[in-house]
This record gives sequence, C-alpha cells and structure tokens, in this order.
Amino acid sequence: NPPTHNTSTMTTNTMDPREPNNQPPTTINPDLAAERAQSTFNPLSITHFLDGSPEITNRRRHLESWIIRDPTGIFDNDDNNYLHRTERHTRALAKFVRLVELCRAAGVGTSNGNDDDTAAEGVVRHLEGEITATPEFQ
Repeated sequence: NPPTHNTSTMTTNTMDPREPNNQPPTTINPDLAAERAQSTFNPLSITHFLDGSPEITNRRRHLESWIIRDPTGIFDNDDNNYLHRTERHTRALAKFVRLVELCRAAGVGTSNGNDDDTAAEGVVRHLEGEITATPEFQ
C-alpha cells in the first residue's frame, strides 16, 4: 500500500502563472475545496507525476497562461453553445492558427533544430488567406 500523507503538513506550489499575480485560483468551488482538503495525498505531487516533473508542470501552466490571457479573445468559449456548426469549425481553425502564432513567437517546437516544414506550418500557410478573412481576425 502506498503511504498516506497528512495534507496539513504538505507544502504546495503557490505560484500559478495561469492566475493573476501568480496566486492560487480563487474561484474553486467550495465543495471541491472541501473534498480536496480531505485527501490523503498531495494533489500537486500527482500532477507532477502525471506531467513528468515539477519543471514540466510549471512549463505547462505557463503555456496555459498564454491561452488564458490571450488579448485576442479567440480562445473564449462562452458563446460556443449558440454558434452554428460551421461557425464552431471556423473558430476552431482560428484557434489553431492563433496557437501556432503564439508558439512561433515563443519558439515552442523549434528546439529540434529541424528547419523542414511541420504539418502544422503547412496547414497554416494553406489556410492563411481563408482564416484571416473570417470575423475572428478582423
């Protein structure tokens, strides 16, 4: 059996780049917070294990913060329930293009030293004229 942990003595990473001022989330459902307080393990340790390491968790959270705080608003899903299927498809393509733009600006995915086109770059180049003419990019 794995050892149990007392959550009151555990330290957790209080820095979260996905939240304003790198603070822990303030919008956690009270019922969820109560359940988490009763856990016999450290949820952050599980997250690090699933991600592979604390460094990878921090990098993932940092990358997520780009999407959460993107000034274009393209990643907002509030009105998805009211969009027609083709509009949702167009928005998904626009999100993909914006994500590739963010990755290019940050150099994400270029560490392999390969200068050949990736499939994503080929798709973006093929769709650039069509996607940038949609309302999401005006």
